[in-house]
Amino acid sequence: MLTERDRALRKALCEASSLPAPRPAAAFWQDFRARASLTVQQPAEPAPARGGAALSLRWAAAALALLLLVAAIATLRPSISPRQVAAVVVAPPPAELSKVEEVEVLSDYSSVMIVEDAENGGTVIWVASADTAAPP
Repeated sequence: MLTERDRALRKALCEASSLPAPRPAAAFWQDFRARASLTVQQPAEPAPARGGAALSLRWAAAALALLLLVAAIATLRPSISPRQVAAVVVAPPPAELSKVEEVEVLSDYSSVMIVEDAENGGTVIWVASADTAAPP
């Protein structure tokens, strides 16, 4: 957004120093080609690698030796399997020892949690209440 101040500044700068007239395009490109022909531009040659194929063969041989060593260790190592130390016969859980039909708590500010252990057939009833009695 150009404000009145910006326009005045632009006008003052143009009056202070005027730009030279642009050259024709043909003259510019003729000058450009003449200067470009003066500089020697040769493609960069790739640096020769030291060792060449011999170095590659050494790496391949080292990788093959390492692979053979790992394969030999894997096949010669005895397999590790867990040993059976003891055997315990577990009787199946009895069919439904207890069942909670209803829980009624006659206390203010209380919560009830019922946990049923299906695997062992037991039930735990946990009643928690806030102690609202006056201190002694």
